[in-house]
Amino acid sequence: MREGSRLAEGRSGLLRYSGPYWQARELVLRGRHGDAVVLLRGMLEAGRELEDHGRSWRHYLEIELAAAEVAAGEVAEAFARQARVRSEVGGLRDPMLLWDLERVDAVVARRRGEPREEVAAWRRGLAVIEELGTDRLAAEFALEMGEAALRAGDVAAKQEAGRWLAIVLPTLRSRAELEPRAQALRLY
Repeated sequence: MREGSRLAEGRSGLLRYSGPYWQARELVLRGRHGDAVVLLRGMLEAGRELEDHGRSWRHYLEIELAAAEVAAGEVAEAFARQARVRSEVGGLRDPMLLWDLERVDAVVARRRGEPREEVAAWRRGLAVIEELGTDRLAAEFALEMGEAALRAGDVAAKQEAGRWLAIVLPTLRSRAELEPRAQALRLY
């Protein structure tokens, strides 16, 4: 009985700590990037709770923070954070973390006005996603790569994005949500 209570308390404690992560993601979706940055930085400063979640969790928080920092205009900080996490991760095969790293590479490249680097990052992210067979995420990355390809004037990358979308969009339940954007970009 005592052990069960201890485990239950531990879980609720972990939930209390991880809840702000999801709140930060929601803030980003609502365009409140500065608030998300503050929230994520606070989570990274939480000593014991951060340690209880482990090193991988810290990496997820750091990458989410880097994405929010870019959106908030703090590109140098985001780039340094992303580079540090990438070096710490090394050869770790965590697909979710890897596609998040590529997503941040892409948004940093976009903010810096480097469309070819952005295309390359979305392409690397798609390669990670392809291994998992996650069609919705593949469609989102292909759309982003297609937009970056248009900015870069990269016809081959635009065609590649279109091929991805032709494969994954017809089978998605969320097709109606993504298809108009793909058609507007003339990728589908």
